[in-house]
Amino acid sequence: MQCGVGEQHSSAFCLKMDQLAVSRLVLIGWAGGLTANLRVGDTICADVALRDGQPPLACTPPPGGKVRTGPILTVPQALLTSSEKQAAAASGALAVEMEAYPLAAWASHRAIPFLHGRVILDAWDESLPDLGQGLDASGRMSFLPLLRQLAANPSLLLDLVRLIRRVHMLDPLLAKLALDLVSD
Repeated sequence: MQCGVGEQHSSAFCLKMDQLAVSRLVLIGWAGGLTANLRVGDTICADVALRDGQPPLACTPPPGGKVRTGPILTVPQALLTSSEKQAAAASGALAVEMEAYPLAAWASHRAIPFLHGRVILDAWDESLPDLGQGLDASGRMSFLPLLRQLAANPSLLLDLVRLIRRVHMLDPLLAKLALDLVSD
């Protein structure tokens, strides 16, 4: 099942899970790196879920110690610039994403193991293209708003093509991470 992009979607997803018999919760996805020693394509699993103004929540580390672990920060919107990521690094997190904290809280309140794995899509010193309304609420490209954004700023096209190519290149790593986390 997919929860969608952002805390609003992951919170709504938690309501759906209340109707299911859940014995373990696994979340995978992309993340931005917050440290110089995490490169594009590296994988990380959370040992702690962080959110500004909220208590840290323990996550279940993957068995076998095959993957690097550390704190991962949930933020309300994408950090597009390297300076935003460097400011977020002050939290002590190694990576940043937008969905995990509500899921970690849901699992914690039910004493359900929560495994949270991410593949680094953008390094700490890289900026992401600002697609504005070009992404819908589920993180999928929304055609007409994206065209408007590209028409207003044609230089975004190269950045967007690079990002799409990177996602396709890293998809196998995300699939492997998913298999590693659900097979144990």
